[in-house]
Amino acid sequence: MMRPSYMTLPAPTLCRMMRSVAAAILLVVPPTGASAQAAPAISKVEPPTWWAGHSINPVRLLVRGTALTGAALDCAPLVCGEARVNASGTYAFVDVTIPTGTAAGRYPLRLRTPTGTAPIEFSVIDTLARAGRFTGFGADDVFYLLMPDRFANADTTNDNPTRSPGMLDRTKGRYYHGGDIAGIR
Repeated sequence: MMRPSYMTLPAPTLCRMMRSVAAAILLVVPPTGASAQAAPAISKVEPPTWWAGHSINPVRLLVRGTALTGAALDCAPLVCGEARVNASGTYAFVDVTIPTGTAAGRYPLRLRTPTGTAPIEFSVIDTLARAGRFTGFGADDVFYLLMPDRFANADTTNDNPTRSPGMLDRTKGRYYHGGDIAGIR
């Protein structure tokens, strides 16, 4: 079996060759980071949908991504306000107004920056039918929190629990007071 020719080279020569190859790669591969002009990329939008005819209008969208600095949005037929972007260009806030009479459906938005554009998926959805869904406040919605121990002691059979015998004393705040459900009635 034959060894490749570079394996027979002396170590200093091999090191020079590796440095030359690394330098050539650096010249060919474009730099990344602050000096590179990257197009915007969207990773998440909250909320991704909103209701037609909702009382909260405009809705504020939070757009998460990269290279969002200098962002503006194209929203027609919806109406977008000015985008506010954080210093690192990873979050943008934009108010989106849904005009009265807008039908439910997909309304893709487009985010523009000086370095490119990126699509934002957004949908307007129908409002929920009110009939049968919103019944108001009734007896089933009431919940009481009672401390039976502070009421009358109508059942003396439960005054000395086996887990903590001798703890019944109405004169001490942290002891059992003997009250029970029978004393509430």
